[in-house]
Amino acid sequence: YSDEILHTAKVSPVVHASALSPDQRDRLYAATVDVMRTAAAARTGVPADRLKQAKVDAMRVHGRAGEACPVCGGVVRQFAFGGTTAEYCPTCQTGGALL
Repeated sequence: YSDEILHTAKVSPVVHASALSPDQRDRLYAATVDVMRTAAAARTGVPADRLKQAKVDAMRVHGRAGEACPVCGGVVRQFAFGGTTAEYCPTCQTGGALL
């Protein structure tokens, strides 16, 4: 859920935690709580064989590279680092900078 949390908080996925402003930390905390509570509530009662698809369907940016950002309409991008990938919205999260 990290892509979703960072997108909700409007925080760049490459910013170091020690560089976060107090406002960014507050937004990150609030987004973490909100995204995880919402995900847990939305999956309650969903049959096990449908959990994965329910999670995928609920994602705003994760797994959606090339699609429109649901917040600003910009293009969701993907970047690779350390053997993994992340999706983010340049407009919402990086001031328009491509990673």
